Formats: sequence, C-alpha cells, structure tokens
Amino acid sequence: AFINPYGGSRAARGVWERTAAPLLGAAGVRVDVVETAAAGHARDTVRALTLADAASLDGLLAVGGDGLFHELLNGLLDARAAAEKRGDAPLSAALARLRLGHVPAGSTDALAYSIHGTRSPAAAALHVALGDSARLDALALATGDGSLTHAACVASYGYMGDMLALSERLRWLGPGRYGVAGAVALAVCGPVSARVAWRPAPDSCIPATECGPACGTCAGAGVS
Repeated sequence: AFINPYGGSRAARGVWERTAAPLLGAAGVRVDVVETAAAGHARDTVRALTLADAASLDGLLAVGGDGLFHELLNGLLDARAAAEKRGDAPLSAALARLRLGHVPAGSTDALAYSIHGTRSPAAAALHVALGDSARLDALALATGDGSLTHAACVASYGYMGDMLALSERLRWLGPGRYGVAGAVALAVCGPVSARVAWRPAPDSCIPATECGPACGTCAGAGVS
C-alpha cells in the first residue's frame, strides 16, 4: 500500500489508519506500507521491483488521489515493458499478474468514481478485501521527445493542462488550489494548436452494448 501524505487535503494517512487498514486487517490481508516522500517515489519504487518482490505480492494499492494511482499504473507498465525488452519472461509474467487497487483520499477522486461508483474509502477498502475486480480503460500518450506515459482518467492540453500543471505548484492551498490555478490559467493562457490522430477499431471490436465485466466482444478477443 502506497500512502501519499501530501495529496489532496492531506487526509491519506488518516484514511488509511482509521478506515482502510482496520478493514483489510479484519479480512486477514497482510499489507506492507510505503509512505511516499516526493512526486515519482511510488513510480520509481514499482519500476525497481524484482522477481522476488513481484512474486511475493498480490497487488499494489494507492491510498491517495488520482495522481498516486497513475504513478502506480505507469510504474507497473514501465517495469513490464523493461522486463519484456530484456527478455525477462518470468519477471514480466509476475508483474502482469499484479492487480491495482485504489482507496481515495484526494481532492476530486475522479478515478474512484470510475472504479467504485463512489469516493467512499470504506467502500473501496471493502472491494479490495473481497478481491473484487473491474475493467478500467487506459490510454497511452506518446510525446514528441519520445517519452510514453499512460492515463486512466483524463489527459489535458491547453487551458486544462496549464491549470493542472499550475495547481501542482499550489498544493499547499489544498482543494482551493484549483480555483486559483483556474483563474490564473484563464487570464494568461493563449491560443494552442494540436494535431490529433486515431486509429479506428475494426467493426468486429465494437460492442453492440456497453462494455462491462460480461462483455462478449472483449471475451471473444481474449481480453481479461
């Protein structure tokens, strides 16, 4: 479990100690806790997982905001890509079986609504304790400098991107930083240009109904 004590309203440590840890403990879930010290700490820790580390874990749990979950997501995908590039099949397989969980303790917790339908830490911890699972859309972003990053909530450019970037430097304001950053970005953000490209999915991959746990199209394509 990775806990970000500085995220959102700085409530993550309390959410863990008062809500998530007691519920997981009552369910017999053994947890090693890592309290993050800086941005990128969780991602770097996951990137450095060895085969022994990965084999000893059932999953990775983010206790914080959307950003912490995305650090775990990117760290895990980075580690898997690196293992595959080295031809380290055992490590790649061990990393692929790890599951990601999220107990919300951020400012907006948009991702928690996507996963659990609520931002309740107790509901999220119960889902983890019960071993529940849900599919989550993820996207990959390749930039001009060759870097690749992944997201499971939102990717922003222009005004929204400038606002979020500025809000990261105003974390000391708590959730109120979004209002301040939004006003500043609106005042200084000029026109932006972008080129968007996409690759249409084959007709056979477009589900006739909303995708979900029992999606026949995904099952037929071997997606789990």
